[in-house]
Amino acid sequence: MAKKTIRDAIKGLPRRHAELIIRAFNATKAMDVYEGDLSLYLQVIVQTLEENFEKMYVMKSAATTMKSILEANF
Repeated sequence: MAKKTIRDAIKGLPRRHAELIIRAFNATKAMDVYEGDLSLYLQVIVQTLEENFEKMYVMKSAATTMKSILEANF
């Protein structure tokens, strides 16, 4: 039997919702190893968004610190 994928997970959803979930999951660049479990796909999407937000927050804080240092010294 073939392994289930995200396409199996979104069966029964309205087409527009299904397309958005597939796009969001594909944007994570995660491997499709969740055996058609929609809740796991959504968890991966959320986790990826949270991790990316954290990275952006750290980078923004670092940029602000660097700007302050440069302004103080020049």
